Amino acid sequence: MSGCGKVRAWQVPLRLITGAFILHSGMEKWDGPDEQAQGVHGMARQSFPFLENIDAPRFLRLLAAGEIALGAALLTPAVPTRLAGAALTGFAGSLMAVYAQTPGLRKEGSVWPTPDGIGVSKDSWLLAIGLALTLSPREKHLKNLKHLKQLKHAKDVRDAKRHGRHQQHGPAAGPSSTRAAGSVSSRPSRPRSWPRRCPRAGTATTTRTATAPPTPARRAPRTGEPRAGGAGEAGE
Repeated sequence: MSGCGKVRAWQVPLRLITGAFILHSGMEKWDGPDEQAQGVHGMARQSFPFLENIDAPRFLRLLAAGEIALGAALLTPAVPTRLAGAALTGFAGSLMAVYAQTPGLRKEGSVWPTPDGIGVSKDSWLLAIGLALTLSPREKHLKNLKHLKQLKHAKDVRDAKRHGRHQQHGPAAGPSSTRAAGSVSSRPSRPRSWPRRCPRAGTATTTRTATAPPTPARRAPRTGEPRAGGAGEAGE
């Protein structure tokens, strides 16, 4: 993770080259002569008046120590990139303040440097590098973005497959319409039955049959037996 000591590939050249340059500059200033100390201190106190109370050799030694520490932090992978970038941004911002407030380094009414201010104006590149390192996204944020892109891609693939299947087979009928059509066509017709009457309370239920009672069969008369109604005819 870029915020916890892990350096990404694109951050390696920025930290390596910038850190080596600043470290070498600090080591050169550590044993600098008095003329160099007077010149650096004179430029710095015009932008930061509180530096007038510090002697020029001491200021040069403090500046050299700060540059050595910053260069070592940029070259050390264990130092978080965002922290090293914030330190580089502060250091480069102070150099740009010196460039903006020192007479003779810029053209009048312009931000472009004069021949004497070209060396200091190039410190703007350090400011840009520091901001890039400070604003670098965290590894967790990058993983979340990658996961969201994978989910979106999978959803697009599913939608494309579903759309292609729909165009190939045509719109299919829904399950409710298919079930309704099948139930209407396959259901047999049933005769309408008479409604049953509920029995009254306290009465026994009887079952009525729709068939008529059986007719008793007539027995054929025997020989010599009078027919039915013969006695009446004889009496008459």
